[in-house]
Amino acid sequence: MYAVVQSGGQQHKVKVGQTFMVEKIAGAAEVGARVELDRVLAIGGDDGSTIGTPTVAGARVVAEVVDPDAKGKKLIVFKYKAKVRYRRKTGHRQHYTQLKVTEIVTAEGSASATTSASERETAERGRPAVAPDAEATTAAVGQAATAEAVEDTAAHAVEAVEDTATSAAETANESDPTVGADASEAAVDTVEDDLPSGEDEPADEKKG
Repeated sequence: MYAVVQSGGQQHKVKVGQTFMVEKIAGAAEVGARVELDRVLAIGGDDGSTIGTPTVAGARVVAEVVDPDAKGKKLIVFKYKAKVRYRRKTGHRQHYTQLKVTEIVTAEGSASATTSASERETAERGRPAVAPDAEATTAAVGQAATAEAVEDTAAHAVEAVEDTATSAAETANESDPTVGADASEAAVDTVEDDLPSGEDEPADEKKG
């Protein structure tokens, strides 16, 4: 389960056990202090998600203070003026309150205090494992589809060659019948050579 909570003008997507930093919270000056964030914009989980309008009524995120005076990354502030030798370089580190989520309370009042081991394993896996039988079946189907596609491509290629040979023979026959017959026989021989042969023919039959 996760929740989108707003604090200090920023939105944070948090889960139980997660540590994050928010703008300084007044009154959270001790380590281990309990803090409740009631501006929950959305709650989601395996059962679905709930979007607030603008907040989810009755929902809240309960956290404890890990560091009441945490500091963010250093920001460099550099001021420069040309031709007057003016240079100013300063650093700034924003102060935050570091929290750790201990509980997410939904609108119905139920709480999610821990994350089960099965949920963690599911998140780590990313996708369910595929059984070996299913993998073998998928591979067989893919090979069959590939073989069928190759056969269709070969058949289309043979048809295209035959059409081209017939058109060439007809064109040549119109101009010269003798040349047209020779071209037709040559085209037929070319098509037969391109086709995959089964058993080799005897030498005598080829000569005849």
